[in-house]
Amino acid sequence: MNAFAEALPVIWVALGVVLLLILNMRFKINGMLALLLAAIFVGVCEGLPLEAIGKSIETGIGSTLGHLALIILFGAILGKTDG
Repeated sequence: MNAFAEALPVIWVALGVVLLLILNMRFKINGMLALLLAAIFVGVCEGLPLEAIGKSIETGIGSTLGHLALIILFGAILGKTDG
């Protein structure tokens, strides 16, 4: 393999980050939706089938939210105001 082919996944991720920034700053799209669109873009550029892209996103978001669920829950409980 040549050096360009080995660097291609990194290039796709970098373009995905640029797309994420453009969607957020220029078009004012919600952060989660922009992240989802950027993830789909990177997956398509990598040549993954759409089913694999969906499963990968589901696994990634699920594991991240699983780790953050307690923090979000306790923050909501502690941040609740009476009144």
